[in-house]
Amino acid sequence: MARPRSQRATGREAPLASDLLGHASGCLSCQAVLARHRRLLRILGELRSTEVPLPPSLLTDVLDAVERAATRSVVRSALARHRVGSAVIITAAVVLVGAIVAVERFRLPSRRRARGRVEHSEAAGSR
Repeated sequence: MARPRSQRATGREAPLASDLLGHASGCLSCQAVLARHRRLLRILGELRSTEVPLPPSLLTDVLDAVERAATRSVVRSALARHRVGSAVIITAAVVLVGAIVAVERFRLPSRRRARGRVEHSEAAGSR
């Protein structure tokens, strides 16, 4: 029985290799698994040497798919930048309005007093 590929590559046997080979030589289930494995390796080896003709439109189809994906990516990126820019502008506007309201609230009582004095002095002067 031929040695498995891993043993051929390293040049040394695994510790249980002889026990496993002894078991596989007497076990029909293991022999079936090995036969399927060998068949699969043979088929894969045949596929390696088989040249499959490509359809003429394959290159065009692939390039079109890549272009569509790139276009979608660019559009998504632009939309994301637009959303971020809009969010920054809206945030700045809200902060500005909040600052104006805060300043007006702090300045408003002094204006009322100043206006009240002006109106009171005008009223007193007209008597």
